[in-house]
Amino acid sequence: MEQNADLFKALEISQNIYDMLRERLKEGVSEKEVYDWVDQMVQPYRKRHHGDFMGDFISGPRTAEIGGDPTDRKLEKNDIFMLDLSLRYGSQWCDTCRTFFLGEPTDKMKEVYGKLQDCMKVGQETAKVGLEAYKMKYAMEANLKENGLGGLMPHHGGHAVGKECYLKPAFEEGCEMLLEEDGIYTLEPGVYFEGEWGIRIENNFVLKGDKLINIFDYPIDIEYFTIIR
Repeated sequence: MEQNADLFKALEISQNIYDMLRERLKEGVSEKEVYDWVDQMVQPYRKRHHGDFMGDFISGPRTAEIGGDPTDRKLEKNDIFMLDLSLRYGSQWCDTCRTFFLGEPTDKMKEVYGKLQDCMKVGQETAKVGLEAYKMKYAMEANLKENGLGGLMPHHGGHAVGKECYLKPAFEEGCEMLLEEDGIYTLEPGVYFEGEWGIRIENNFVLKGDKLINIFDYPIDIEYFTIIR
């Protein structure tokens, strides 16, 4: 029970961080400044609760590179900003991702975003106890291909999370480990257009039989992450 409490507290802090970014992100803010904001929010939990975090802090064309540490790059009008946030509270890590839009996203961005939401649903519907992990990746890739986005997700489709921010089984080619009852897993579909932009979304789930249940009760629709000042 204590592990579950730690996990849900980590998710609560993550939600607070995303809420903070919705209020603060704007043109002229650097990726390093965003990192510092997140660090300040995690700081109160470091000593007593082993609070920690890591992640990808990328904006603009850098989002097409999938991940990376924060730089001095400043956000510009109509930029995309991606935060893939791994956060620890107590003994447990969570791992979530949200993509923000500083201005009205293009029709192509909206279309891709919607297809990534569909891909996440396919992952939920495919999962079941005893399934080989690589089959999750295959199902998600097949969905992306069907939607005209084949070959644009070069990373895994998700992974286990718990005492570490990345654990196996991972939803990647060659991983034959089996999904387990009550396992905590991520789904993180993403697509990337070289030299242009990328989008990724990620939630945490618990596996119950043949149901992958979302435990990150936080908005994911594109409108919620569209910031127009």
